[in-house]
Amino acid sequence: MDKFILLIVLFLLAGAIPLHGGLELAIFRTPVFWSLLAILAVWCIIACCKPKRFKSLRGIGFLLAHGGVALLLLGAAIGLFAGKKTQFAAYIGAQPANELPGPANTTYPLDFSLAVTDFKVDYYPPSYHYYAPPAKEGDDFTLVKTLKPNMDGTITLPKHGDTISKDSLTDEDGHWKTQIFLDNNYLLHKAAPTPKLFEATAQLTLPDGTALPPQAFSVNHPLNFHGWRFYLMSHDTQNNEYIVITARRDPGRYCVIAGIWMIIAGVAILCWFSQSRTEASRDV
Repeated sequence: MDKFILLIVLFLLAGAIPLHGGLELAIFRTPVFWSLLAILAVWCIIACCKPKRFKSLRGIGFLLAHGGVALLLLGAAIGLFAGKKTQFAAYIGAQPANELPGPANTTYPLDFSLAVTDFKVDYYPPSYHYYAPPAKEGDDFTLVKTLKPNMDGTITLPKHGDTISKDSLTDEDGHWKTQIFLDNNYLLHKAAPTPKLFEATAQLTLPDGTALPPQAFSVNHPLNFHGWRFYLMSHDTQNNEYIVITARRDPGRYCVIAGIWMIIAGVAILCWFSQSRTEASRDV
């Protein structure tokens, strides 16, 4: 069995080697790999069926760890073969939709309607490119350095250490200026801002027309509803007219989560009793 586990580990290592276009992930979809995982799951189940496993806490830990592996693999298989995943652009203020675009011009029907009603993005203070003036007429400005803002939004110039205040970097409306010509004929040009927060608001409507309270979701905080998880991925950087959403339905997700917790609990019990036995043998 040790050699069998080693073979699975080699498959996992092969899939971790980056290849162009993400081709390394193809190894995880091969029948050979899934056959190995199926054999591992069956072996874990058979190992848990021995009656003696139920007679001690260490045996309970063994059952939790091996049963967790089997449950995790079962959940992963369910997610692979019965799960759904798609990515689409959702326009702000568009009519509610009760289906999602799928692969090859197919659609995934929903038992509710989804519409994105609002979106906002907050940015960190922008960096500025610091350009030296042309050496002679007809030459272009020369990039010296990209200056990151200080915590208070000011910019410290190199060499002389002069500080440009936030008020000098913003206009009357509080917007960051695109270009600023300095007294020494140097130029500050605003770099692309870095987003600090994406947040969208979705309106969910049930088939009977009941509108649920608006649901906010953001990056790393997906919207969960009726088995679907909606992840905010990106947005229209020009006009903020749409956002890009990844939608996923994974019926095996809870099996995977339960399996992970079983493995953690089982391994903790096994390690605890192994340590207890070691300490007891030392005391003898």
